[in-house]
Amino acid sequence: MVVSIGLLGLAGLQFAGLRASNQAQDHTIATHLAQDVVERIRANQAAGVGAYNGPITAAGTASQDCSAVCTPAQMVQYDLYQLSQMIATAGTPVLPNASIDIATNPNNTVTIRWGDQGPNQTMVINY
Repeated sequence: MVVSIGLLGLAGLQFAGLRASNQAQDHTIATHLAQDVVERIRANQAAGVGAYNGPITAAGTASQDCSAVCTPAQMVQYDLYQLSQMIATAGTPVLPNASIDIATNPNNTVTIRWGDQGPNQTMVINY
């Protein structure tokens, strides 16, 4: 009886450890995604920071492939398209149920939410 209670406790600890590991992995992915957003905004300063304002939730269509040369406005659309592809529900998203919101006024923030979007699954980064 004592051994079985001990084994149940051990199994509970294993489950808690796996859950914590998955949450840490999701948080790391969200950090990399936020860094990617900020780098795209900084790389396309000619378009202006405000060009990226708004939520990114669904996969859209790219007006042009900007792997070569594009205008700053075309690059904004291409960047937003690529970011939407990363969080799209079709295929394999980098984070489950993810959404990105970019706000330039007043604090210049990137907010990423994922999962059930609880307090531990939200990241806000100022840039």
